[in-house]
Amino acid sequence: MNFVVALPTEAKPIVEAFGLKKYSQKTPFPMYKNDLHTLVISGVGKNRASSATGYLLGRNQSTCPVFLNFGIAGHGSLPLGSAFLATRIISDQESENYYPPQIISSRIRKSPLCSVSKPVTDYPEEIGYDMEAHAFFATACLGTTRELIQVFKVVSDNPNHSIAQIDGDQITQLIAGSLPDFQTICGQLQSMEKEINPKSEEIEFKTIGYSIHPFSQTQRHLLDRLFRHAHSLAIDQSIILAGLRSGKSAKEAIRNLEKILEPHRVIK
Repeated sequence: MNFVVALPTEAKPIVEAFGLKKYSQKTPFPMYKNDLHTLVISGVGKNRASSATGYLLGRNQSTCPVFLNFGIAGHGSLPLGSAFLATRIISDQESENYYPPQIISSRIRKSPLCSVSKPVTDYPEEIGYDMEAHAFFATACLGTTRELIQVFKVVSDNPNHSIAQIDGDQITQLIAGSLPDFQTICGQLQSMEKEINPKSEEIEFKTIGYSIHPFSQTQRHLLDRLFRHAHSLAIDQSIILAGLRSGKSAKEAIRNLEKILEPHRVIK
């Protein structure tokens, strides 16, 4: 399981709670590990978040790894210290929106989240505001199924409490207060990861799928992602293979598979 956080003060409670140890070798980002978890401290902003997530993807050997972005966020209406899972992730600079599938079973609040290029002080909408989630999600999508990518934030500022009033110790306290919810999310994601990662028969299925058309290497990477989505959504393999065979070309086959998956995706 992979954690991406922006600040050392956000990482501290997680490092302590999970017994993570500082990775001894030189890495482009501060990294902490144990046998099951890897955490990187990306730094603030979309470029750092994207780079840190991509770095973790490159290191990961799991077919469908879990990625969780965790940290503080402003919010237009929620009180300080409240935590929420992102239901929709938008950006003030990018047109594409992301919808993390709402598969976590808990009473944790849910809210849309906007990633901004600079800190928000006027909170124009009753949604969350951060600077990393959109870039994190966009990059994580390249290497795992969306069901295993989640964004969990803790409110550090709102219209009644300015971000300028928050210091590092307060950030750590806010994060520590949300650890029970954080651990609930991690436990459920870890169970889902075990269910989603392919067995030997699924490897055979992929081999059959590859053979239907002369897919390029790039198209095979896209097929891998679509196969993972299909498996996580429990779509029968025969339906997937029929969709591929119905295409007259590799490009059309991929388009047909995307059409099969679309109605099954959970978007809220």
